[in-house]
Formats: sequence, structure tokens, C-alpha cells
Amino acid sequence: MATETTDNASAINDAAGVKQFFTGQPTRKPIGQPASLTLRYEYRTMRHYFEASIKPRFSETDMRGHINNTVIPVWLADGRAALFREELGSRIPTMVVNLNVNFSRELHWGALVMARTNVERIGNSSIRFAQELWQNEHRCVQACTTVVTLDMETRRPIRVPDRERTLLEPYLLKDAG
Repeated sequence: MATETTDNASAINDAAGVKQFFTGQPTRKPIGQPASLTLRYEYRTMRHYFEASIKPRFSETDMRGHINNTVIPVWLADGRAALFREELGSRIPTMVVNLNVNFSRELHWGALVMARTNVERIGNSSIRFAQELWQNEHRCVQACTTVVTLDMETRRPIRVPDRERTLLEPYLLKDAG
């Protein structure tokens, strides 16, 4: 497995960033130490991904002229829904339990944004999606989102059904090598 691990969040902006993705795993310092959060990143190649286009709206810009950071989680959800709901036809209820977003470039109104979605991992009751937002052939955002599958009556997590596992398998993020 060809990975690079770093504690430096600026390493996301590496020059070889084309079709590369990170996985973030937060680690905390021991009790009694300053409460800072360190993220570790592993870079992997996005070989097979689902791509959905998003047309930015002028109302999604802020006073600085770029897309407001609060819009990005909505676009990421649209990308996941385009793959999971529209492309694959899954109707299993899910709920976001973790979302990590890293910004490397500004996004602007006036040019399409491509949401690339991959599946990093399928756990017992969870699915971790790896996503990137691209604009004008530049990667601008990288994100990891973990969702759990739910039983709507009990509102408790349930095992990811075999049907969804099979549907998502072609989009599993493969180790670089």
C-alpha cells in the first residue's frame, strides 16, 4: 500500500494531488495535555469514482466572492445522494455521524463543480464516503463522511444490507500500488 502519513494539514495541498485522496483519523492528546486535535492523512488514488455536476448559485457566494463554506456539506450530501440514491437506487435510511472537510482552493460562482464520490470503507452499520470537489480541473475540497444505516422504527443503527454492499462495491477506494 503506497501511503504517506503526515501530521501537517497543509500537506493536503501537495503538487501531485491529481486524483489523490486523504483519510483523516483524529487523535487526541492524553488528559492533562492541551486539548488540540491532530489529524493524520493517508493519500490514496481515486481510481474509480462516481461524478456528479453541481451548478453553483449566486446566492451561495459570500462577501469575498467565493462559495461560502457552509454550502460545501450540502454539495457533498448531493454528491452522495446522486451515487447512493439516484445511480444505485438505494432507499435504505442513513444518518451522518461524522464529517471532515478540508479546503485547498476557493470555489467560485460561474463554473460547474464536479463532486467525485468514492466509498472508502463499508463497516458493520456504517459507510465511509471519500469525496472531492473539483472546479476548473482543480481539486478544491476533500472530505470524509461516515453515515450509519438506520432502522426507522427504532432509530438505531442496523447492519448495512447485503444489497447495498454489493451496489457500493465497484466504488470502493482501492489502495494505491
